[in-house]
Amino acid sequence: MKKSKALKIIWRTLTVLLLVIACLLTFLICTVATVFRGPSDTMRNLLVSSLMETSAMKFIPRAFFSDEEIDEITNSNAYAYNEYIATIADVEINIPQNNANENGDLSSGITFEDVYGETYCGKMMIVDDPSRVSIEFVSTISETGNGLMLSELANEEGVIAAFNGGGFLDNLGQGNGGMPIGVTIRDGELLCDYDWYAPTTIGFDEDHKLIVGNMSGSQALNAGIVEAASFGPLLIKNGVVAPLSGSGGGLNPRTAIGQRADGAILVLVIDGRQPHSLGASYADLAQIMEEYGAVNAANLDGGSSSMLFYEGELVNSLGSAVGERRIPTAFVVK
Repeated sequence: MKKSKALKIIWRTLTVLLLVIACLLTFLICTVATVFRGPSDTMRNLLVSSLMETSAMKFIPRAFFSDEEIDEITNSNAYAYNEYIATIADVEINIPQNNANENGDLSSGITFEDVYGETYCGKMMIVDDPSRVSIEFVSTISETGNGLMLSELANEEGVIAAFNGGGFLDNLGQGNGGMPIGVTIRDGELLCDYDWYAPTTIGFDEDHKLIVGNMSGSQALNAGIVEAASFGPLLIKNGVVAPLSGSGGGLNPRTAIGQRADGAILVLVIDGRQPHSLGASYADLAQIMEEYGAVNAANLDGGSSSMLFYEGELVNSLGSAVGERRIPTAFVVK
């Protein structure tokens, strides 16, 4: 008798939970459908663009729109991927005489500023000495291998800061970070030029000048790049914001890198997918970089990979419910 009563209680509890979940799902679907098919094209375009920039949530807009409709929306709210390489004639490298490697203070020459906008908040890190910034690479490039853990890299001896780099193969958000996409260069050697999805190469030459542009591996090597990762889009070329249409992308967590005319490296990390910060568009990134004097700048991989560590601590708020992801390339400051 007692057993039968207990089973009834369990069954009723499960029934209530299922009903609650069903109601929540129905409410969510109706809300999304209202935004997608409602009167505001701006809200529709922003939500579609935001979701299509994720690895695992693309199925949501695909449930409401055809591929042709999605392409029309995203193409009308994006940066133009023109074939150009950013020249570096306007960047004058000015490496400080008393750098951190000489006086032993790793924090010397590094400053942080808070950045805010209508839909986002984040951090700007300024590194005065560009020679302190370099790229770390996964030891073995493989579609099945594991990538780097940024938190571990940030705690290595001699590393004062670390932030995520280029994109990687990530089907349905299940990638393990072992296979970079786009042009990847280490020590002047082309490691891979895999996939078309990351057309913007982001790297340094021997003089520590940041070179960004939409180029092939051979073009990158000919441009003098000795280390590089890839993602995009390119945000600023020779002090001029790259052409964009519409909102210039959706609202998401972002990481971007730039360089001022005096050689200082600008690192921008924006929180996203959280109540305090929905995220930033590419247009937002370009505006911030322009305000900080970037001569050349580009967007790095973002989303759940967007992280900035300083002195071993995460300084931004990670926009991922599952925690840190493995990545194939990362920028470090030593």
